[in-house]
Amino acid sequence: MITVQQILSATNGGLDIILSLYPQAQKCVGQKNKHFAIRNEKTPSACLRQYQSKKYGEIWQVTDFGGDGRGENAIDIYMREKGFDRSRFNEAILALAAEYDVRDELNRSLNRPEIRQREARADERDGTRSFELNDKFTDAELKALGPKVTQADVDALHWHSVKWITNVKDRKVTVKCMHTIF
Repeated sequence: MITVQQILSATNGGLDIILSLYPQAQKCVGQKNKHFAIRNEKTPSACLRQYQSKKYGEIWQVTDFGGDGRGENAIDIYMREKGFDRSRFNEAILALAAEYDVRDELNRSLNRPEIRQREARADERDGTRSFELNDKFTDAELKALGPKVTQADVDALHWHSVKWITNVKDRKVTVKCMHTIF
């Protein structure tokens, strides 16, 4: 799952996002007490500043004194400007990830099945494969597929969550147990 930290790290603490939405703010970068206009107004009322966030480190925010006067980080601004409400936060993060090429790479040590081998039984012929399916996807599995994916969606696609798979070759059975770790 892509995190806010990954987005902020990839966008210069959010500055790249802010400048893509408000290019007129460029003149405020590195300037103290310099204002820019977000809307058509006589006196520019928004300011840009960098600050130390306890959670994310050094990030950028915009305070619009002509609006509610509250500082907003780049993700909050992006969501407001692009029409995402709070319930669509994950969708906004994925949109930003696509726009700024932030990827959620799988970690081979965490995202792989447990593999065991054993001798084949008399009833297990070479070249056979068997498996057992879970009744449904876990919440974590659904979330990994996408922020709005539901059990009904995967059912409509005839997708299944797998408990284990076996392959028989050279009288050895390879058992892969699927453990989803997020």
